[in-house]
Amino acid sequence: MKQNIIYDLSIPLTSATFEPDPPKISYVDHSGSAEVMVEEAKKMLARAGLSPQAAAVLDKALFPDGMSLANELLSMDAHAGTHFGPMSGGEKALTIDRVPLEWCFADGVRLDLRGKQPGYAITAADIRAAESKPGCAVMPGNIVFIMTGYDDYKSEGYFSAYPGMSREATLYLIDKGVRIIGIDTWGFDRPIPAMLSDYLRTRDKSVIFPAHFLGREKPYLHIEKLYNLASLPEPSGFKVSCFPVKLEKGSAGFTRVAAIFGEVNRHEEA
Repeated sequence: MKQNIIYDLSIPLTSATFEPDPPKISYVDHSGSAEVMVEEAKKMLARAGLSPQAAAVLDKALFPDGMSLANELLSMDAHAGTHFGPMSGGEKALTIDRVPLEWCFADGVRLDLRGKQPGYAITAADIRAAESKPGCAVMPGNIVFIMTGYDDYKSEGYFSAYPGMSREATLYLIDKGVRIIGIDTWGFDRPIPAMLSDYLRTRDKSVIFPAHFLGREKPYLHIEKLYNLASLPEPSGFKVSCFPVKLEKGSAGFTRVAAIFGEVNRHEEA
């Protein structure tokens, strides 16, 4: 039986990333956690009516080697890490907890858009040229990955120096029946400084998040901050798994994106 090979395409949740509001992570080790849990246990017993003197016997010795369960405390927004941004279109917008799960496990196609300069707006013609390469034809329902090569989340230019999707390129893929488009850059559109520079020069509001705001007209989902797309051995022939965290009424949600090559992609006759 052919074994599945799984490629991890998500950046880690880490404070070591060049973006305006990186996640803040506090690590509680096993020993420190034991002290915290002992104090919490005493409070619970006190609320249950047990005398403080009885609870005083509780200490770290309750746990093997005085160590309890480690923990990590996160302070972050839902758009941190590799994440979805749910869009709208004619009807009430989907929130992340209402995204159809069948959208999030589908055949994937990687389009090679490397070589574009920072600030460049990827066009529909660029997408068609990438799609014309062997194995890159996009079909309805595919999850499409846009590979730009700007995925180094520890580089100083991660937030401000990369190409992005234009409105027309995004519309081209949506009109082909694509529901989810992923990109390996900090944002889906061009960098914020590039968009603001154009606006200050032209006073044209349409240059601000044109691909994002297209979703107000046509429903689609995009994934930002993908990583390691170049590791995929082929541009197609794989399944994508990208189920977002179920954040109630969330405008976005982080996800662990994986490309799966192997047995899972084989369609056998019933």
